[in-house]
Amino acid sequence: EKQIYQADSLVPIISANQLRATSQTYPQEVRTRYLALPESIPQRVLDLAHELTTDIPNPYDKAKAIETYLRTYPYSLKVAPPPSNQDVADYFLFDLKTGYCDYYATSMAVMARAAGLPTRLVIGYSNGIYDPMKAEYVIHEANAHSWVEVYFAGVGWVEFEPTASQLPITLPEDLPEEVSPSIAPFPMTYKLG
Repeated sequence: EKQIYQADSLVPIISANQLRATSQTYPQEVRTRYLALPESIPQRVLDLAHELTTDIPNPYDKAKAIETYLRTYPYSLKVAPPPSNQDVADYFLFDLKTGYCDYYATSMAVMARAAGLPTRLVIGYSNGIYDPMKAEYVIHEANAHSWVEVYFAGVGWVEFEPTASQLPITLPEDLPEEVSPSIAPFPMTYKLG
């Protein structure tokens, strides 16, 4: 049985350079909730995050460095679950070295937080297939996906795609002068089949 949902999306109109220029001072509630990491995160995961971002002066390029690094790991659905006594990000980054979206997104969330970037894990669905005749996206169970969003001061949450099998998210370096930064509504209809 198919279910039909109507969703209104807000697409931020923002450039990479605008994100590079954002402050790295975050509201207390954002710092408290989205920078927290368990004490059990292995030191080598924290060290890798710092190694990838230590000489980068702005939050956008820090996030892109982590995302780019993770996208070098091959994608696979045929992986063993992590041992019960091992951190998932540690297992993916140093032992498994392949995996699916949950591994990539978890690892980016942990490393981005370790690098001082407020980050949240997002679980949902990828776009699916657009049906131009019906002006709707058809989304199947196989479109289940996870990714991350990084918080930028004065902007809000911006998505990043660390999973190698997905198309990368690219932002323009700058916006044309006639385009002012804003959030534009973009209505879409989704059919889950």
